[in-house]
Amino acid sequence: MRKVMAIIFSLLCILLLTACNGGKQEETLTYYFRGENEYFAISKGSVVLSGSEEVFDGGNLEIIQEEVFKDVVAYSITFYMLKYGERKTIMSNSVVDYTEGAIHVEGDLGKMSGEDLIIGNKVEDMDELRENLWFELETTDSNGKEDIYQIQLSFVE
Repeated sequence: MRKVMAIIFSLLCILLLTACNGGKQEETLTYYFRGENEYFAISKGSVVLSGSEEVFDGGNLEIIQEEVFKDVVAYSITFYMLKYGERKTIMSNSVVDYTEGAIHVEGDLGKMSGEDLIIGNKVEDMDELRENLWFELETTDSNGKEDIYQIQLSFVE
């Protein structure tokens, strides 16, 4: 009799937990992106979609030709969507050194999260983002020379 009661109690607990969840689980989708050119590489970037909550992680910037970026005193990075010549900024960050020293241009590119941050706001759907995500690195060196590097990012399965 105790075994039957234990089984009934277990089933009742499972039923209650399922009912508390509304009977549905939100699917979490994760998409990874990367890109590189002869000067730098972007790795470990991701877009996570979980219901209306979205997380955009820019990943890591790795410098390939360090001599090109050795005298940088300011830089900005921008992830954007480019479609039909229209540019929609997804995330942008800037770094400026006021101590008159050079900046190490490398490392974590930042992260942002929120409800309906990208899908429905910046792009219609994930396929549109997968085909049109770009990265821009704009640098200023100690002589005031500005350079802009742009690459299209590709999503990996």
